[in-house]
Amino acid sequence: MNKQMLLLTLFAITVNLTALRAEEKNWTDRVKVSGDFRYRHEFIGQDAYNKDAAQKVRGYDRNRQRIRLRLGLQFQVNDMTDVNTRFGTSTFISGGGDPISTNQDLSGGFSAKPFWLDRAYLDFHPGKSFSARAGRQPVPFEYTELLWDADLNVEGIAALFSRKTEKTEVYLRAGGFWAGERGPSSYKKHALNQGLFEGQIGGKVKIHKTSVNLAVAYIDFGNVKSSPTLFAASNGYGNTLTHITRDPAREAADSLGYLYDYNLININGSVKLNGERIEPMLVFDYVTNTGAEKNEAYDKKLCTSWLAGIQLKFSKLPTDWEVAYNYRDQQKDALIGAFTDSDPAGGGTNYNGHKLSAGAPVMKNVKLALTYYRNVKDPYHKDEERKLGYDRIAADVEVKF
Repeated sequence: MNKQMLLLTLFAITVNLTALRAEEKNWTDRVKVSGDFRYRHEFIGQDAYNKDAAQKVRGYDRNRQRIRLRLGLQFQVNDMTDVNTRFGTSTFISGGGDPISTNQDLSGGFSAKPFWLDRAYLDFHPGKSFSARAGRQPVPFEYTELLWDADLNVEGIAALFSRKTEKTEVYLRAGGFWAGERGPSSYKKHALNQGLFEGQIGGKVKIHKTSVNLAVAYIDFGNVKSSPTLFAASNGYGNTLTHITRDPAREAADSLGYLYDYNLININGSVKLNGERIEPMLVFDYVTNTGAEKNEAYDKKLCTSWLAGIQLKFSKLPTDWEVAYNYRDQQKDALIGAFTDSDPAGGGTNYNGHKLSAGAPVMKNVKLALTYYRNVKDPYHKDEERKLGYDRIAADVEVKF
């Protein structure tokens, strides 16, 4: 009897351990880990404006080393729900990490570098046609770097709907995002919440070997006119500012705010030829701010930005590599400068110019890339001395894991 009980007990323990191991295996199967690392050498050469001499001068050149590390974790809660997180490096600005850059300068006497919460959001996807997200998430719309920096993550709620056939897709996306909360002050008698709403409709179609994508969006920034700048106090990143406090000495941090409202209409798209060895793709983007008015300092409205470019991907010649070029004209008040591409002209708006890039893998999951920017800052100013040249070269080693 005792022998039988012992055998039954051992059998029960074995079954429980097997089930536990299976459960642990299932738990690990529901977690996905991903990441990337980039080492960059960067050169920046730029003109500056000498206010005392009222003339254009050559600013100091910069050479710097930068790193980027991002680590992502995806947790599958169930078949319809995921929780996505990502941590990454970033420069410390205005009490937090830079919202449009995950680069960290190698400086500060070997000081330790911060590692920030870059993403954290819930993704509910009950079917292939619909998903809803809540939290700090990647921009959920079709866009180019003209409007949003590739490193930007927005905070709020988004819904994405699509209907696909073999050769077509129609999609509808909408989101409301929280950008800032401020209490009452001398310029507002009530609490001020700033944010944005975006709605986008678009479609994709395949015709033989050609793929076409077109999207139209409306973006409304709420409570920005005559209100504090987003992210960095009194820094418009190229946007036109105005004094907004009755007592700048008492509230110096918020003494400047946006002069105009920002209600944007955006049209972007691409045309791609799916070749066997070469895949060319034309891209374009256009945005106009219906809330802007005539800028008295420039004697015109500066409310439109556009980008046009081409990308070429080459397969097995002798390896897979790609080159890209675009030209963009980023007018002063066409969009919010704090969230656009941080690289050309040092970031923000109020510039035009070129971007040329090339990249190729050198081994599995390792890529070399080179990017060159040639820009003119403040190109619409009536004073020629205010038009400042800007050059930037970035050489990268990129690793994915």
